[in-house]
Amino acid sequence: MVEKLEDIENEGKSVIEKEKEFGRKDFGGFCKFFLRKYFYLPSASFHEELFKICLDESKKRVAIVAPRKHAKSTIMTFALPIFKGCYGGVKNILIISATGGYAVKWLRRIKKEFETNKFIIGAFGNLRTEKWSEDDIVLSTGVEIEAKG
Repeated sequence: MVEKLEDIENEGKSVIEKEKEFGRKDFGGFCKFFLRKYFYLPSASFHEELFKICLDESKKRVAIVAPRKHAKSTIMTFALPIFKGCYGGVKNILIISATGGYAVKWLRRIKKEFETNKFIIGAFGNLRTEKWSEDDIVLSTGVEIEAKG
């Protein structure tokens, strides 16, 4: 696996292009490559099932029940909006929390990845647009991500 952006530059753009295409079909693979600082441990079968559910378009509503500290929010509230934001295909993503402040914290983390993650920028380019506020962003893919409490 490519460990740093310099490795991609040494091996050529084809490596990151392959990861970009692979990630489109494999949400878990996307997380392990593009969000590696959060997804560095081997995935449990529970996580693999979550990754598959996220790409299953026949599932319109899903309830996820698991104990605390099982990465539910990291996968569903953080990684999934980044994944959908990179590839497009959805118009709106709404992050809802008990308080607006908590939802905004999630969006702040998401924005930071779009602004600073060299792997995402290397593969997808600068996705930032003029609409980039504390609680609402629109990406160049046309995806809007909004935080509400």
